[in-house]
Amino acid sequence: VSTSARWRRYIALGDSFTEGLTDPDPVSPGEHRGWADRLAEHLAAASRDADVEYANLAVRGRLLPQVLAEQVPVALDARPDLVSLVAGGNDLMRPGADPDALVAALE
Repeated sequence: VSTSARWRRYIALGDSFTEGLTDPDPVSPGEHRGWADRLAEHLAAASRDADVEYANLAVRGRLLPQVLAEQVPVALDARPDLVSLVAGGNDLMRPGADPDALVAALE
């Protein structure tokens, strides 16, 4: 009997990295399939007794404050049992970026 968690609802938050913008899909040339999509597929494959619901709310170009303001409330309303949040890269590329402030916002 497995005691591992059974994820039922997974939501991915973030920017283009999570959206999968530059991750080519090896099965469908010209299409993109990011790491979050692949993770959701693995979660579904590992869940033999129930379907896994998945939503990727990530949007290219988003800054961390936008992700926190726009995507987090939607994710919370969906009551997921697993959330990934990868953002901040776009913020760090801007002049005057403050990594400590980004970390504090993320926490």
